[in-house]
Amino acid sequence: MNGLILMKIVIYIYTYDKLGYWSCKDTVNMDTENVTVDMIHEKFGKYNKNIKHIVIESENSKLPIIHKYCDLMESNKIYYTRPYNFLSMHMKRLSALETFFEETNKNHKKYDIIYLFRPDYPFYMYNSLNLTNISKGTIYIEGYENYHNNPDWYSDFFVIGNMDELFKLKNVYIKSLDEYVSEYKGKYDPHSYFKFLIAKYFKCEFINCGGNQILMNTPNGYCKT
Repeated sequence: MNGLILMKIVIYIYTYDKLGYWSCKDTVNMDTENVTVDMIHEKFGKYNKNIKHIVIESENSKLPIIHKYCDLMESNKIYYTRPYNFLSMHMKRLSALETFFEETNKNHKKYDIIYLFRPDYPFYMYNSLNLTNISKGTIYIEGYENYHNNPDWYSDFFVIGNMDELFKLKNVYIKSLDEYVSEYKGKYDPHSYFKFLIAKYFKCEFINCGGNQILMNTPNGYCKT
């Protein structure tokens, strides 16, 4: 007997008001255009009707918590890392999760699966996971157990899981940043932080999902030099 799964997609977006670029030497993309609601809808194409919530924030805005951790990480970072970038990325993920759960709790909604992406990672294979095969207590991340062959890194493009696991992620984000700064012995980097977070709090499986990293939304450029 064959079953039919109907998937209703609801999209929450937290992004910056300028398209990003790789570094100050990136003369091709450095002068980028403004991000607008119309642009977002155009980029999402047939999925734009599924967008429920959009927040566009100034690329120069820094929450006090981002200032705090940037200062702590600045002296022991990998040379190309800008703490502001990867911390603000995770704060956006946290804000999106908080808004999502506020809305779903208020409306008593239940979703089988949640996809949480980096802002610069378009994702093309929404059917990569069979909903009937989602394991309780497991999250799914990009399929590199050792990202770039570095045993201390995970690929930080996305997190996929059920509502219980993503609610847990929401609740441990700030705690895990504190622990990362105080416990991690290597140089600070977004991929080392992501492995620290995932390995400490979650059981995960690695999958290949057909996304495409384009560095679409990296405020002020990713690298300083």
